[in-house]
Amino acid sequence: MREIIQKIKINVKLTYVLVGLNCILFVITSWLGSLTYGNQEVALLIMGGGYTPYILQGQIWRLVTAEFLHGNFIHLAFNMYALFVLGNYIERFYGAKKLLTVYIITAIGASIISIIGDFSAVWAGGVYAGASISVGASGAVFGMIGLLIGNRFKKSTYEPKLDINTNQLLMIVFYNLLIGLGLNFTGGSIFIDNWAHFGGLASGLLLGIFFDTVNNFYQSKLKKAVEKGIIIGAWLIALATLIAQTIYLFSNLLVV
Repeated sequence: MREIIQKIKINVKLTYVLVGLNCILFVITSWLGSLTYGNQEVALLIMGGGYTPYILQGQIWRLVTAEFLHGNFIHLAFNMYALFVLGNYIERFYGAKKLLTVYIITAIGASIISIIGDFSAVWAGGVYAGASISVGASGAVFGMIGLLIGNRFKKSTYEPKLDINTNQLLMIVFYNLLIGLGLNFTGGSIFIDNWAHFGGLASGLLLGIFFDTVNNFYQSKLKKAVEKGIIIGAWLIALATLIAQTIYLFSNLLVV
């Protein structure tokens, strides 16, 4: 029986699961925005968009769910292309468990720094004008870039260095941040959460400096234990986020 199960088992990459989940949630959010609520922003809030006042009230699962939602198709398409390319590469050299761990942890890092950005805007302006809804996988995407850059600075003689062009990655970061700052400066309808990008990048760098790849041929027991603890913690956060957001979603749908 075990041999039969192994033969029919389909090996689905986690990268494809993440891309598919983002796309499915985009369709659901768009449907809620157009048919149920008549307002895309309300739909994003119901689906778990990042919103500082709600997070500070205790809805901390939004730190993660915001990185699975998108405001429009172009936003989704750009992020999913980057996730597809980077995710496949990272999954190949780090494995699926660490890919999900990087996505979750850098999503949280991006959201936390985004909140700090909201407060800095308040302090700079002196008056609280209201927080914006932050969504998009770009924080986690920047986290993946940070992971790969961090690997170049990792002091380890027990694994081969990844075949990546660090300078090219740094240029991608630079141009994206420049575009984001430029769009925000023009004051148009498009707002880029650069704080979230910084948060994702920084947390990804830390993980890249610490995490070993699957090609590592020696790990101390302590290093293995710490890595395993981080992975288990991230997966538990993902599970708790799923449960909390599901309860929140259905409790709000029932009152509509």
